[in-house]
Amino acid sequence: MKSPSAEAGSAIDSTTNNETNNETNNETNNETINETINETINETINETISAMTYMAPLDGLRTLAILLVMWHHVPYLFDRGLWELYPIWRWSHGGWIGVDLFFVISGFLISTSLFRAEQGPHPFKTFWIRRALRIFPLFYLYLIILTLSIYVFRIFTPDGLYPDSFLELFPFFAYLANVEIVRVRWFAGEFNILWSLAVEEQFYLVWPLVALTLNRRSFIHVCLTFVLLAPIFRLASGAVFGLRAAYVLPFCRADALLLGALLAVLLEDPRWRPRVLTFCRRAAPLALAGLIWIVAGPQQLLLPGNTSGVWFLFGYTILALHLVIIVGATIGGGPIPRALLGNSPMVKIGRISYGIYLWQWLVADLMLAGLEAFRPDGVPLPVRIGLWLVLTLGMATLSWVGFEKPILRLKRRFEYQPGSVSRSSAL
Repeated sequence: MKSPSAEAGSAIDSTTNNETNNETNNETNNETINETINETINETINETISAMTYMAPLDGLRTLAILLVMWHHVPYLFDRGLWELYPIWRWSHGGWIGVDLFFVISGFLISTSLFRAEQGPHPFKTFWIRRALRIFPLFYLYLIILTLSIYVFRIFTPDGLYPDSFLELFPFFAYLANVEIVRVRWFAGEFNILWSLAVEEQFYLVWPLVALTLNRRSFIHVCLTFVLLAPIFRLASGAVFGLRAAYVLPFCRADALLLGALLAVLLEDPRWRPRVLTFCRRAAPLALAGLIWIVAGPQQLLLPGNTSGVWFLFGYTILALHLVIIVGATIGGGPIPRALLGNSPMVKIGRISYGIYLWQWLVADLMLAGLEAFRPDGVPLPVRIGLWLVLTLGMATLSWVGFEKPILRLKRRFEYQPGSVSRSSAL
């Protein structure tokens, strides 16, 4: 039998243990609640950041870019006599400016992504993995199907326009199509289109080293420096390597990419953002008129070798200045960009524009091979063009839904850090 003092001591111990257990449980519960709250807040912030940085009209602008490129390619694919028939096809010579529009958009979006990534623990890794998930899978799927079509199934006969062997395919698999074009020649269209993707991939490899290591003032200086040097690079590359180099090498096309990057850093600063967007909105009509003049005007800013020396040196920079104003006006919103570029069809096509760009030429050649086999008497040109548009859009949609989107879900494992603090005060 316990003494009263022992019973009192036991009661005190029991009370103390209960209090300790309650405190421990409360601390554990509080920690769990705090973790849950933090996770919820982080998810909400990430969703908010994604919503803020995703701008639907930019997808509509991508649609415009890919339509310009396809318009440019129609006479090459179906009938070069179209250039002599109607002005609309004669003007299609200038449709290649769609590629430069892609460059400006990429420079803007990539720089914006890097500004988001910079406060995370592994910004380089996060950025490069997310980029790889976006561009590598479809790129290599396309090259595998193209290689099988030419060298295994022999749908196309290798000739002077195609690489002669598997070994000569290596530069295209290594994102060096632009270098191979400079070194050898222009190839068949299925390979030529890869030069612009090579330029962008080379930009993705180098630009993070600039954007993630420099303050914003130095970032702006680098952008402006290389924009101003681009004509000199074109002059030097054209003199040393030939005119093709001035069109396809990254330093020669840096003006479009870096003007897009410059727009990104200016819009990041709350002091500059309203001024820049207001200027772009007001200047957009003049920029649009300038683009129409560039495409359809008497000088026709064409590929190197088809235009004057002045345009060869400075035309691409002038073009990029016009395009970056259009991009800025699109970002600035307003009823016209939302109506023309933010509607559902334009946005949906823009999302699959990467696939459209890759598949367009291969789909056309496969379609024409099939038509020649089953309809040797020929198919009217409008029917061929319409069928090509439908098949290309269908192939891009199929690859997006069945191949790209499942892979892109992996990007959730490599989210940018929420709540990043910009260094815009360094401006």
